[in-house]
Amino acid sequence: MRPNWLVAAICFFLGTFLTIALISYRVTQSSRYQTSPTPNHLTGSWGALFVWALYYMFGISVWLLPVFLYWTLYLALRNVRRLVATRVAAMGICVVSASGMAPILEKILGVDHDFFPQGLGGHLGNFILYNHLHGPLGDLGLCLLLGTT
Repeated sequence: MRPNWLVAAICFFLGTFLTIALISYRVTQSSRYQTSPTPNHLTGSWGALFVWALYYMFGISVWLLPVFLYWTLYLALRNVRRLVATRVAAMGICVVSASGMAPILEKILGVDHDFFPQGLGGHLGNFILYNHLHGPLGDLGLCLLLGTT
């Protein structure tokens, strides 16, 4: 089968943009923290705001997104038959599971809440942990459940 060049190009662009945006992000570059953010972000003000929104929503698990985008790029070029919706869904489930486990890690390590506005798990991780699963399962049960997904 021939490579899927459209998917490969999109994944390369998004993966590279997101990697550079995550590496060069500083809290002072976001307009969410101050009215005059420092303008030296490599991906511009949109990139800084995009990274802030990702950290707010998903926390530290956002670092899985470039890895998954580059993996999808590889699959689009080498194994087109393996590029299916279930694989993309599994990647999304992995990001959600990592967001759910991150608040437990935050309890152990502590975290800079300026860099991660909603903590290591982001808004999604706090929602999963504190609103739904922490009461019935506890920390250990939550790690076992989300770690196996």
